[in-house]
Amino acid sequence: MGIHRWLDQVESEASLPQVLAERCVHSLIEQASCRACVDACPRAAWLLDDEELGLDTEACDGCGLCVPACPQAAIEQQHRPRAYQYKDQGVAVVACERAGVLGDGVMPCVHSLGLTEFLRLYSQGVRKLLFTRGDCSHCERAAIPGSFEQLIENLRQLLRSHGLPPMSLREYSPPEWQTRREFLLRASQAQGVSRRGFLRELLAEATEHCQQPDASQRGMEQVVRLSDVLPEGAAKGLFPHVPRIDPGRCIACGACVNLCPHGAIRLHQQPPRYTLAASHCSGCGICVDICDPQALTLAAWTHSEGQVVELLESVCEVCGIPFRYPTLQPPKHSLCPACAVAGRKKWRLFEVEGGESGFEGPPASRA
Repeated sequence: MGIHRWLDQVESEASLPQVLAERCVHSLIEQASCRACVDACPRAAWLLDDEELGLDTEACDGCGLCVPACPQAAIEQQHRPRAYQYKDQGVAVVACERAGVLGDGVMPCVHSLGLTEFLRLYSQGVRKLLFTRGDCSHCERAAIPGSFEQLIENLRQLLRSHGLPPMSLREYSPPEWQTRREFLLRASQAQGVSRRGFLRELLAEATEHCQQPDASQRGMEQVVRLSDVLPEGAAKGLFPHVPRIDPGRCIACGACVNLCPHGAIRLHQQPPRYTLAASHCSGCGICVDICDPQALTLAAWTHSEGQVVELLESVCEVCGIPFRYPTLQPPKHSLCPACAVAGRKKWRLFEVEGGESGFEGPPASRA
């Protein structure tokens, strides 16, 4: 195989999205209904059925539109914006490959830049993002028209609602963008980067570009979540995902608390109550999928005041296990959720012939 053909093959394989199975909701619960990656792919490269989730590598062109769609950040791509330090402020540049520019910061599609990547940049001090792109209206990748602009506007409102410094985003024509990127590169070199250090950095970037990380290396980087950026304890303001519990339906079984991967729904003991933290919610939908009474809902990009569901405590008359229930929905019987679902009845002590005693329970429990 010639060197050019080998490099093309390596670059093609490296452009494919990398899946971190341990983060995917389908690895966490069997009844997960998430189809985010499948629905986002313009080439139907993601395959999902009752048995497995897979990627058709021949159909995939590495556009990366599935990356921001995944609520669990279970899909990663190699391409990312390039960040520079300029006058004590982080400035990032990103370009669509269809814009006809080359070099650092070029991605297959700017629409693959989602909220998770914006949060990563923001946590690193980036306050300006300069981008350019091709003609989205004639792109066969068929990103949703206006989705990138809407994400930018949502991000502005989110930061403003929580009193955080804004991130400035500005679009340039490809030639203007390339001029500004080259200026930032020269400025960063002039701020004390030695020639030897600069060459080492270029070599490291070239090596990373040509190598596809193996499974042991992928997913080592900690995902930056919204809670890492917002002030501690932020409960009021605009959030991308807002979980809500309907106290009239909730049976306080605790399944949502036990299965939420980010602690967005928590149980407090004294006084007993559920608290819902939209700042920790990824929008994975696990809580909705496992809630039998359909008491949980998820709202996207809406304001939240923070929800608290007050609970009362009782003891199950069948199994003797303590249980809780919302104050707005007193139980119709003194059974815990498990016994109520199973239709169990209270066992009654009775006397049989011969002076022996026994228990009378549900028909299935009798010999």
